Amino acid sequence: MWPSPTGPYRPSAPTSPTSQSCAWAHAKRSKTGGFWGYGNHLRNLHWVPRGFFPQLYSEQEHQASDPEEPFLKPQGPSLLMLQALQELDLTACSKLTDASLAKVLQFPQLRQLSLSLLPALTDNGLVAVARGCPSLEHLSLSHCSCLSDDDWAQAAGSWLRLQHLNLSSCSQLTEQTLDTNSQVCKQLQVLDVAMCPGINVVAVRHFQAQLPQVTCEGLT
Repeated sequence: MWPSPTGPYRPSAPTSPTSQSCAWAHAKRSKTGGFWGYGNHLRNLHWVPRGFFPQLYSEQEHQASDPEEPFLKPQGPSLLMLQALQELDLTACSKLTDASLAKVLQFPQLRQLSLSLLPALTDNGLVAVARGCPSLEHLSLSHCSCLSDDDWAQAAGSWLRLQHLNLSSCSQLTEQTLDTNSQVCKQLQVLDVAMCPGINVVAVRHFQAQLPQVTCEGLT
């Protein structure tokens, strides 16, 4: 289960200064020692510390740097090393851009992903993530205020396995997104569209009539 955007999951932080950055990585099911010794055995990663994965931010930093300065290739480990990753939580890593997400989110085995509270996420980033992570079953995009119905429609076609989808507080979404879900996401079991001003109860009931197995959360 993903952390609530208003009360993020915070595991016991180690004493390392890295724990004060975006968050602390949480890994399990490893057969080897050391964080980067996990390699392809790593299955779950909650929150991504800036110090561990500089490549996530390199695109944004390059764009902001002096154009006359040569681009220095970031050093250190890359998230792309973790090809067996199945769960990834990037909630509230607000400096992530479409370009950085497109560059590193390429995990064909990934089952659960949270991109909640990423205000800069748009159609370009979402479509790139859909192509790189086609096996998603759980997806959270809560409070992604830039996402529109068209954005979701472009990405949803890659996520035929989705079972749990959180679109709460995505202020631009309307009942058109429900229509897309009813046509594409046939495996959906749980949908959260709470606090989406463009989606009313009548539209949700119509959606549930088309996919009666779906439980819609957050509605009164």
